[in-house]
Amino acid sequence: MIDFMTEREIEDLLLSERRELVSTDGDRQIITADRLFWLRFDLLLQAFITTLDDLYRYTYMDMSAQNTSFADSFKAVVIYIDNRVK
Repeated sequence: MIDFMTEREIEDLLLSERRELVSTDGDRQIITADRLFWLRFDLLLQAFITTLDDLYRYTYMDMSAQNTSFADSFKAVVIYIDNRVK
């Protein structure tokens, strides 16, 4: 069955939300993204597809390869992994 969303529910998913991420080594990063991104992020972690430390490692690799900020690389990595596991 297909679940339909109301316009309000869709708008809520597009609102920005800030989160502070803390790796096991104490590195802290504040990331701002829409709620849909954070929903995808939470699902990746809950499904044990990856860990926050793995995401940090991939993010730093992407940062050096693409010469981008932590936030931009982090978002790209999460989206890439999410698309690969679908």
